[in-house]
Amino acid sequence: MGVVGAAVALPPSREVLGLAGWWLTNDQPPEVTLHVPPGVSRGQIVVGVTVGPSPSWRFLDALVDGRPLPPGPEIPIDTRQLKDGEHVLRVAVRDGSLRRNVRWVEATFRSDNTPPQVFLEPRTLVVEQGKTLLLQARTSEPAQVALQRAGTSPLSFSEDRGVYVAFLGVDPSLPAGRHPARLVATDEAGNQTVHDLTIEVTRTRFPSEQIVLPAHLLQLLTSGEYDRELNALTEYYSNSGNGKLWEGTFEQPVRGVISSGYGIERTYNSGVARNRHLGTDFDVPVGTPVSATARGKVVLAQPLAVRGNAVIIDHGVGVHSAYYHLARLDVRPGELVNRGQLIGLSGATGMATGPHLHFEIRLAGIAVDPLEWLGARFL
Repeated sequence: MGVVGAAVALPPSREVLGLAGWWLTNDQPPEVTLHVPPGVSRGQIVVGVTVGPSPSWRFLDALVDGRPLPPGPEIPIDTRQLKDGEHVLRVAVRDGSLRRNVRWVEATFRSDNTPPQVFLEPRTLVVEQGKTLLLQARTSEPAQVALQRAGTSPLSFSEDRGVYVAFLGVDPSLPAGRHPARLVATDEAGNQTVHDLTIEVTRTRFPSEQIVLPAHLLQLLTSGEYDRELNALTEYYSNSGNGKLWEGTFEQPVRGVISSGYGIERTYNSGVARNRHLGTDFDVPVGTPVSATARGKVVLAQPLAVRGNAVIIDHGVGVHSAYYHLARLDVRPGELVNRGQLIGLSGATGMATGPHLHFEIRLAGIAVDPLEWLGARFL
């Protein structure tokens, strides 16, 4: 006779027993965490929902400012349908135990879908070649403000006592005429306002001069060293991480007569080389004390091939002063100096035919007439 198989009852596993015990006795709702995008939101955002350890659970509700949304592990919210400002998101999750425990959690977020308003003074932008124009902007909310022009890096505004300010410097070689520009204001959420502008550049008549250089100095021009060094200095001129550091006016760095003015078109050795003089030279003997034109932070103090012993000071708001051909350096990078403080002694180092101080003012890297800044209150 054959053997008939019989069903054998196996004991329930520990997992099954544990789940049954949890189903009967659990009185703790699941842990729920909402992951709201940081900062101010605009447009469509997604809030992630994480549910903590729980054998069984389901989403019940999701509400933003009391308005229902589809609940789930990712909750899309179109902030354009909400008023600008702070909002409350509430989410409910229920577990699968006998008691159906429910956890409500909430998180707040801010939305902003309105571009900032921006007002610029002066409204009509007219400036001479080689000169300075102070720009002041007011906005309806905190924003980043910049002036964009073709062929140059954006000119960033700095906040100064509730007003955004920038110094527009015009290169002496920029052709006279009308030049397009854009004023861009971007708020924290990324909303932008763009105004198209026109900068009217008027002509300045710059003189010219002939200079004879010895062969070893002329080579600094013809070899391209002059331009390479200028390009290397761009990072010092173009970066200004400080707010306004000076008070009052800028003062003349040395006592001496002007031997060569700003903007002069120079021809070297009967046309072998040309460039434009981008500073003012003061005729002073070697060893004349040179002082900081205004309070600021030293960003460069070192010998250079063309410009000799050089000091560059950051005065904040994109304004830098430079002092070249020094015989001695008395400051170091990172040092904060006051107006009138000794920074070095004049000399004839670098590409110099005689002792003098070459003095520059640069605005976001653009060299402007430094005499315009002496004794003037731009801000």
